[in-house]
Amino acid sequence: MEESVTILRRGIWLFLAGMNLLLMQVKASYRRVVEQIICDYRSVIRRAEYQTGGFSFKLKLAFWEILKGARNLSKKEKHLVLHGFLVFFVIIPMISAVYLTAAAQARTMSESPVGLRVPGTSTVSVAKRQNRALPSRGFLLPKRKPSSSPPPAKIEPKPEQSPPQQAPPMLTQNTQNLNPELLHRFDAFRSFIYLRYKVVLEIRSGWRSTEEQAQLYNSLPRGYANPPGTSNHERGEAIDYTPYSAEYNKYLRMFGLYNPYPGHENWHIERVELH
Repeated sequence: MEESVTILRRGIWLFLAGMNLLLMQVKASYRRVVEQIICDYRSVIRRAEYQTGGFSFKLKLAFWEILKGARNLSKKEKHLVLHGFLVFFVIIPMISAVYLTAAAQARTMSESPVGLRVPGTSTVSVAKRQNRALPSRGFLLPKRKPSSSPPPAKIEPKPEQSPPQQAPPMLTQNTQNLNPELLHRFDAFRSFIYLRYKVVLEIRSGWRSTEEQAQLYNSLPRGYANPPGTSNHERGEAIDYTPYSAEYNKYLRMFGLYNPYPGHENWHIERVELH
C-alpha cells in the first residue's frame, strides 16, 4: 500500500512539473488573456455598482460581459483558457481526492480497528484481540463451547545420558610390589588401547616371590619360565597382560615399554631401560 501511495505522489509531482513547463511556454499570451478578462470584469462591476446595488445582478452582468469578451479571443487563446480551467478546476481536484483517499485508507489499515477487514485476518479475530464482543445484526456472537478433547499428555524429561567413559576401570589386581614407573606406563598404555579399541587390559601376572617362580619353573616345560632368581617378575619389573593382541604391541614403544621375548611370550612387557 505504501508503494502505491509513493507512486501516486510521484505521478502528481511529475504532472504538475509538466503543466508548469507548459504554462511557462505560453506565459505571455496567457497573461494578456487573463488581464483582459480581469479588466473587463472590473469595468463591469464598477458600472453595475453605479446602476444597482444587487449582488446577484452584479455577478450575472459580469458573467455575460466576460462571455462577450471571450468571443473576441482567438482560437488559440480560447484553447489556453479552456485548458487552464480543466487543469485547476477538474484534474487537480480529482488527483487530490485520489491521493487523500489512498492516504486515509493506508492510515486506517495500519490502525486495524474493529470491523475492518485486514488482509490475512478476519473481523472476528480482530475483535478477539481487542477483547470486545463483535455485534452481528444487533446480536452478540454465540460463545464457543469449550472443547471436550483430553488434556495433552505430560512430556516426561528424558534421562540425561552420561558422557562416554574416557578411561578404563582402575587396576585393582596383581599391582602389589610392582615398580611404580612400570605400573604408570602400563596404565597409560591400557588407557590408549581402551580409547582406540574399547578393550580393557588387565594384569594377569605381576610380581612373584622366589617360591612362586620356582613352583612355576617346575610345573612348566623347560624354556617356558626362567629359573628362580633370574626372572624380572621377582623384582617387580615385568607384567604379563591379558587379553593379548599383536596389534596392541605396536604401541609399546610409545609408552616406554618393551617385549623381550617376541614370538615366545608376547604378553610379557618390561621397561625399555632394562634392555
